[in-house]
Amino acid sequence: MKYKVLMPLMIIALMFTSVLPGCNKERQLVIPSSMEPSQIFMEVCNTTPPLEVLPFAIGECSPTDMAPDEIMPNGTSEEGFINGFCGGWPACFYTMRSGKAADPTSGQIVLSFAVLRYENAEFAEKSFANVGTIEELQDLTYKGVALKAGVHSLPQYCDETWGVTVVPCYLIQCNCFVIYIHGREDVINDMLDRIIVAFGV
Repeated sequence: MKYKVLMPLMIIALMFTSVLPGCNKERQLVIPSSMEPSQIFMEVCNTTPPLEVLPFAIGECSPTDMAPDEIMPNGTSEEGFINGFCGGWPACFYTMRSGKAADPTSGQIVLSFAVLRYENAEFAEKSFANVGTIEELQDLTYKGVALKAGVHSLPQYCDETWGVTVVPCYLIQCNCFVIYIHGREDVINDMLDRIIVAFGV
């Protein structure tokens, strides 16, 4: 419920950011289609300061073998899907770009980050559009990068590991890739910044 109330504020904040002086410059993400999802994942994680990647919290993923609603949203397409890679971070292991931990005393998860690779941009675009429609995501621009934003409903059992069952989310399509992140608002914004640093032009 808290995030359903905060969601309009989050969208307004993103829209305001997009029109601030120096922030309305159009930008795009450029990710070579030859890259593997795991390479994209690690490239983002290696932006400064590097994120600690937990071996037990990362792995390959697909629309069919993911835990229901925990990693990817409804509507993720299997058509043209090749492979994917995903990972999550507890608050105490996620280092914000400021250099501080998201919460040094908390072991609750604050971020899930998934990269899916499709045969071509058309299949990725179809999955991107389908998720946006089913999850009722809104088209927004963050620091010049087009994306979709909304809220992600987690399974009830995630209340113990996440501390909540509804979190903000962002969906991005670039070339033949679909990137989906959800979690605590300040952390997913931090991850968006990392993605832009790694692949923005």
